[in-house]
Amino acid sequence: MCSTPRGSGKSRPAERFHEETDYASYSAMLRRASRCMDRKDRQQEAQRKRDREHEESSQE
Repeated sequence: MCSTPRGSGKSRPAERFHEETDYASYSAMLRRASRCMDRKDRQQEAQRKRDREHEESSQE
């Protein structure tokens, strides 16, 4: 899970933005979410590639 630090069994509390102009914590949250989505995309692409290779090898 993206919101859970490694090794802890608890999810982090949602970060609160104290002011609408708190751009530093907002952009940090966006960077974390972006990294998380990129990682999921890479995992899904790798899984699709493995599935395709498995399918091709089973047809031979």
